[in-house]
Amino acid sequence: MLNHLNCASEKPNRVVVVGGTGFLGKCVVKKLIEENVKVMSLGSKEVDLVSQSSVDLLRKMLKTSDTVMFLSAITPDKSRDITAFLKNIFMVKHLCEALKNAEVAHLIYFSSDAVYGQTQSLISEDTPVAPQDLYGVMHLSRELMLSELTNIPTAILRITAVYGAGDTHTSYGPNRFLKSSLVNKRIDLFGCGEELRDHIYGDDVAVIAKLCVYMRSCGLINVATGESVSFKRVAELVAGKLNGPINIQQTPRSNPITHKHFDTTNLLKAFPCLCLNDLENGLRLTQIHKQEN
Repeated sequence: MLNHLNCASEKPNRVVVVGGTGFLGKCVVKKLIEENVKVMSLGSKEVDLVSQSSVDLLRKMLKTSDTVMFLSAITPDKSRDITAFLKNIFMVKHLCEALKNAEVAHLIYFSSDAVYGQTQSLISEDTPVAPQDLYGVMHLSRELMLSELTNIPTAILRITAVYGAGDTHTSYGPNRFLKSSLVNKRIDLFGCGEELRDHIYGDDVAVIAKLCVYMRSCGLINVATGESVSFKRVAELVAGKLNGPINIQQTPRSNPITHKHFDTTNLLKAFPCLCLNDLENGLRLTQIHKQEN
């Protein structure tokens, strides 16, 4: 659960978004700039965290009054092997080395619900972690590494599946369905698409991150909508947003059926006025954004 170190919402001096050039990083940077927050957005071209040289470079960039958001990661759509795992670990190792000598005011880490694995059907912040692949193990390892920075208030956001315009990830769900519909006029479901999952709109994640910045929140929170829908329903909603017929077809299933639901009680307790987009509205906003760009 999150604790707020600020008694009231307060704009930070500056937010340094490490990983600000990725899809979710861009959502966060855009939201902060809309709020007239001073932002430094860093991608791998500015700071290559895999390299040891990034430690001194990042240390020189940071100020003690900064809030640091850390989103950099090699995601499963790019690679799932041991090399990607080790690079992701080295990123945080070097971040920690930089932060030990350049203490900042606040740190927010964008983790993943992959730390819970696939066997848990109802998830809260009290659910035991049980990662089942290197990606989940990586995020849990990073969380533990960052917990060693005891002098820096840290918030860990365990984020469920994200979607939105501009997301290049093609994981099974809204992003893949949208791309496949536009390119092939077809959506392939595993089996009948009966699995239930929670999907959150990228801009909503950015709103939650901004609230954490303003309240200088620390602790752990799951970032989800609390509403799980079937992949079949996702496919139907995507098809309904596009012009022309979209063929939704079943393909052989290679994995057992699993469901995932989130208890968002603690998220709503931390931010009582939070209002998130449901999947239908999020897909509508995604489509509008695609058309405008």
